[in-house]
Amino acid sequence: MEENLYQRIRTEIEKIPLVDTHEHFMLEKERLNTRIDFFYLFPHYASSDLVSSGMSPEALDEIWSSEVSLEDKWDKFEPYWKNIKNTSYARALLIAARDLFEIEDINKSTWGKLSEKIASSNREGWYRYVLKEKANIDVSIVDYLDTGSRKKEAPRI
Repeated sequence: MEENLYQRIRTEIEKIPLVDTHEHFMLEKERLNTRIDFFYLFPHYASSDLVSSGMSPEALDEIWSSEVSLEDKWDKFEPYWKNIKNTSYARALLIAARDLFEIEDINKSTWGKLSEKIASSNREGWYRYVLKEKANIDVSIVDYLDTGSRKKEAPRI
């Protein structure tokens, strides 16, 4: 009975449209011209957790580099992932892996498949799919940090 009530409440709450008041999305046309992989998920807050757990800024630059193989990136990344896996930023990435890419955990045996799925998701309409269809976000306010040249390009997401 209690589980049924919880599920009913959750179902009703999930119907409420949201307003996302602060994002830093790359313009879709720029993202479409960028090679993305698993490590694309780490340019923001989770990267600070990596550095806090001991990763050097140089190693962080390497996992973002398109010149370093994915396997070498994982080898550099894995020891620090184990340190940050339970932080709030990492938990958000785990939820995204599960809900968007059907990968239950990020580890040595799953990161490659996750990376492939992330790369194949880099298509027109991905933001709309994630924000509107999956997250029920009615509108996102995007801060591009460069309002002059991008103000008119930014679509309403």
